[in-house]
Amino acid sequence: MSEKHETLGFTTFSSPFSLPLDLFFRFSKFLELKMENPSSEKVVNEAQDLLKAALLTNRTDYVNTLLDLNLPISEHAAGMLIDELYKNTLSAHITEKNDSSGMSWVLMEMEKGKEKLAKHLFDGETDCHKIAQKMCKRLLNYNKTEDPRLFTNCRTQRRKEYVYRQNLLQAVLLWSLLTHRTDIATLVWRRVANQLYTGLVSALILQKMSSIAKLKDDKLSEKLKEQSKVFRDRVLSMMDNLYQTDEVLAFEILDELDTVWTIQARPLSFAYESKMYDIIAHPCSVGLLDKIWYNGLIPSGLRFCTDFWKHPYVSGGAPCFHFVLHYLFFGIILLMYSFVVLTPLKRYEDMSLFLLLFEFSLYVWTGLDFFNDIVSIMGILWKRTETRRKGRYRFLSRLNDMWKVLGLVCVILVVFTVISRRKPTKTFTMATRLCALLLLFSYLRYMRVFVIHRYTGITFLFLKHMLLNLMQFLITIAFFVLGVGIFIEAMIHRNQPDLFPGKWYDWRIWRIIYYPFYQYYGESFDDEFGVEKSNADVDWSVKAVVAAIHMMVGNLLIVNLIIALFTTTYEKVLAKSALIWQYERYHVIQDFRRRTFGNLDYINLWRLIKLCKRKRNNVQKELKRTRERQILQYIMAGRSLEK
Repeated sequence: MSEKHETLGFTTFSSPFSLPLDLFFRFSKFLELKMENPSSEKVVNEAQDLLKAALLTNRTDYVNTLLDLNLPISEHAAGMLIDELYKNTLSAHITEKNDSSGMSWVLMEMEKGKEKLAKHLFDGETDCHKIAQKMCKRLLNYNKTEDPRLFTNCRTQRRKEYVYRQNLLQAVLLWSLLTHRTDIATLVWRRVANQLYTGLVSALILQKMSSIAKLKDDKLSEKLKEQSKVFRDRVLSMMDNLYQTDEVLAFEILDELDTVWTIQARPLSFAYESKMYDIIAHPCSVGLLDKIWYNGLIPSGLRFCTDFWKHPYVSGGAPCFHFVLHYLFFGIILLMYSFVVLTPLKRYEDMSLFLLLFEFSLYVWTGLDFFNDIVSIMGILWKRTETRRKGRYRFLSRLNDMWKVLGLVCVILVVFTVISRRKPTKTFTMATRLCALLLLFSYLRYMRVFVIHRYTGITFLFLKHMLLNLMQFLITIAFFVLGVGIFIEAMIHRNQPDLFPGKWYDWRIWRIIYYPFYQYYGESFDDEFGVEKSNADVDWSVKAVVAAIHMMVGNLLIVNLIIALFTTTYEKVLAKSALIWQYERYHVIQDFRRRTFGNLDYINLWRLIKLCKRKRNNVQKELKRTRERQILQYIMAGRSLEK
């Protein structure tokens, strides 16, 4: 139905052949009644009926006019209006056969859990808006959080009418998104509060719906994806206008808690969790991150060093200062542990206090860093609330971090190293291996210090993505390597009955992998395969398959294929390198925004108590919002639609 009347949305002339012709007569009668008695109950009811009819037929001209009248409406009447909208648009599309737009199938696939929420919408039950909110909350994996700001100081009738109107607008906007009414969504988004955060949430909902629709209908998926991009462009345009108009208010809007459809988060944190690289890399977001990183000082490393003594208290509280001190201490500890690894290892009882201090400093540092990673993943002991995302999904999103994985590996190596040192031996060979591995992975973790700089950070991004592509490529050719290796092993060492002789490093599997793997690097193994010298133990098929076919395929096809793959990966990463680097930089800044250098947060018990108290007391305080921010967003949302 929405697509059928889409072209009528912006018409100003009604002909006898247009379907909603009765709206013209009803609207004329409504204007006459409004002139006689503007505040009568009959006028309000007629306005509600007209609004419902205009929404159902996509008559954006009538919807725009009726919303501009700002007629009072009760909470009960608003709920009935939304229920009627869902009933009239979805009840006719219960079956897939009758669904002309495909949206009902998408709504059914949006369900998560045992409760069939979409079925309640199709049945036309009451509280449809709450059901739709619950579906979106589950789709985005957020906890239900009510926004107390709409009801703060809600004492006058005018304030109550404003609250009811905002609830109605948010409900209509969500209905227009779920039923793919693009023009209605644009009109309503222009009037809701918190347009920036609402636009981000709307864009993500449409993006999720697009990925669901792609399973069945590519055309519908492209339409939803395009509408999602439209909302993101509007948000970016709003950020441009906000940043140029009032930089301070723009930063406050990006970094304050907002709630829409019971989904609460800070806009910048929501964009980070949703992997919206363009939002994070926007100049407004970068300006806010620079302000946080340098604690309000001039965002320049050189100026920060020269002006340090002019503003010692401000500079000492800057996250960049804590970051530098943190990795300065970490580097010293790594050098101390390197000295221990280069000396002959002994039992702890036989070591000097000097060497024990050098060794256990890294163990303590690794344990405190791992505890900080756990705190960051779980979101406990934070000074401020970033998002209300469900703990399991917040845990998985924050666990998807290379540095946390390296921290976990280092903790495991620390445990095994300490255990191996307790075993009395003469050479401590295993302990030396574990200590050297721990030092290697600790140096890899130290490389995070280079992420914060643009040049070195982008370089590490290339290494990270190339490594991921290499792992995918190795998984692909693993079967080819195993096939050729087993063939060689069967032909050359077919008289060996035992597959697993002796210890694990003597097993035949390593010989199976060894020959075909090193042939990719040009090693021909002429002596083993008897190519140059006659060897009766080597079957002729080994010479033909290995020396001819495998070497040709391995060197000419596979090696060149991986070179081509790396070339395309380099070009893709290069095109988005600045965006991805800003995304990674955001994580570092937010991490050191919540901690001090040297993991001193978790040693100072008094600081832990203060953090717990601040977390409880600041939630309600941060939810206060001024009318000035709402008006500024309203103006900037209008400007974004003009472009």
